[in-house]
Amino acid sequence: MLRNFNLWGICALVLTGCAPAASGVIRLPELQLKDSKVSMNAELSYVLQVQLTNPNPFPLHLKNISGQWILNGKISHALKLPDLVLPPSGNLSYNLNTTGPIPDGFKTDKTHTFRFDGGYLLEAQGKQTTLQEYTLWQGAFRLP
Repeated sequence: MLRNFNLWGICALVLTGCAPAASGVIRLPELQLKDSKVSMNAELSYVLQVQLTNPNPFPLHLKNISGQWILNGKISHALKLPDLVLPPSGNLSYNLNTTGPIPDGFKTDKTHTFRFDGGYLLEAQGKQTTLQEYTLWQGAFRLP
């Protein structure tokens, strides 16, 4: 009898994992850095290709996307992005371009890290929530 209970319990867990999210639950979008290029002239120029994935069967609106660009653990500059709309159960590719000052003591032969720490207003199905201060994208680079 105990063996049957365990089998049914495992089946229930497996089937529950395959069920759609409960009504009213909004899953957060996935944000992924696909590619980055950095160049240096009078400033550092960053060109990032990012992919945003909406796991929900309805569109997601990301508004007021803003935060701090951080280079080697220190704040470089503030950054504000345009509002984005992610299609239902789909992807959106976005090219992020920004420039920032070259910090004192910056060495071109060293590997450097960057990240964008910020937040945004998430709007979906008439509901809004603010997501604040977490790392949206991060990466590393070394100038040629």
